[in-house]
Amino acid sequence: MCSSDLGVPNENDQAMEVEPELKPTQQGGKQRVFDKSDLKVAERHQQDNSVPIQPLTNGKLRYEIRRLFENSGYDDWSINKRSGTLNVKALHRVNESTRVFKRHQEVEGIDSAVVILVDVSSSMLNRIDETRSAAAALYQTLSAAGVAVAVVAFDDYATVQAPFGTPVAKAVDAISRLMVCGSTEDYFAIRLAHEMLLARHEQRKVVLSLTDGEGRISDARNQVEIGKRLGITTIGIGIQADVQRVYPNAIRIDDLADLGNASFKQIKLAA
Repeated sequence: MCSSDLGVPNENDQAMEVEPELKPTQQGGKQRVFDKSDLKVAERHQQDNSVPIQPLTNGKLRYEIRRLFENSGYDDWSINKRSGTLNVKALHRVNESTRVFKRHQEVEGIDSAVVILVDVSSSMLNRIDETRSAAAALYQTLSAAGVAVAVVAFDDYATVQAPFGTPVAKAVDAISRLMVCGSTEDYFAIRLAHEMLLARHEQRKVVLSLTDGEGRISDARNQVEIGKRLGITTIGIGIQADVQRVYPNAIRIDDLADLGNASFKQIKLAA
C-alpha cells in the first residue's frame, strides 16, 4: 500500500514534545522544514501478507547487544538459594534440600531507549529480506535485554511501525510485512527518531539505522551530528553497504549471519 495519500497519525499516536534545533534544508531551490505531514500511518509501508522471518539463532548477537548495553540496570529473582526470601513453590522439597529461598538481585544501571530505523526505499529491494530479519532480531534481542525499543520505517515518508512498548510478537509481525517503495528520505527519518528519543526519560538514547546509506547524505550526516550534540548516539548498520559517510558510528553486514557474528566493540555509546 505504497501511497502518499495515507494520513498522519493522531496527536496521541507518538509523543514528540521536544524538537531538535534544526535549520531549514534546501529542496528544489526552496527552504523546507519537515513537519508531521511527512509522517504517515504504518500501513503505508505494509503489505497484506507477512513474510517469514529467517530466525537468527546465533547467540553471539545476544552477547554483543548485552555488552553494548552492559551498563543497563536489571531486576531479577534467583531461586533455590540457601538464604533470601522464602520461595513457597519449593516448600514441597524441604525434606530433600535446604535451597528453598529465592534471592532478589537488583542492579542500578543506565536505562536505555532505542529506535530501530528500517530503510524500505527502492534501493533496498534486493536487501529487504535480510533487513526485515535483522530488524526483527534486533527488536527481540534488545527487548530481552530490558531496553525500550521502537521501530520506524522510511522511504519518502516515515511510519512508526512499533511504538515504544509494543509486544515483541506484534512488532515482529509488523516488521515481517514491510515492503519497499519510493526514494530515501533518511534525513527526516533520523530527525524523527531523535524527536522520539528526546521525549523519553531514559538516560541513554540510541538510533540503529538499517540502510544502504543512499539518501540525502549531507543532510542525514548533519542530523547525526545534531543528535550527538543532543546526547543521542546514531549508529548505521549497513546492509550490504558501507554507510560510514553518513554514520561515523557504523558496522556493515553482508548477510544475516554477519549480524550475529558482527563485533559491536568499535561502536561508542554515550553514557
